[in-house]
Amino acid sequence: MKVEKKRLSLYVPAIIYDRLNTESEVYGVPKTTIVLNALLSYYREVDSKRRDKTFKDSAIRNPLKL
Repeated sequence: MKVEKKRLSLYVPAIIYDRLNTESEVYGVPKTTIVLNALLSYYREVDSKRRDKTFKDSAIRNPLKL
């Protein structure tokens, strides 16, 4: 399945860029891939916490909320 992608351009602090550059060279992974994976991981965690909170607050999970 092909996922539509859009371009993102951003400035990052030099210390972050230098670390991305070093790890990109060490692991042979493009900087773009490292940044994309970091963003995907971040949003998975955010979404997971949101789902957990919604489920914990729901009447199904906590009948006293009815």
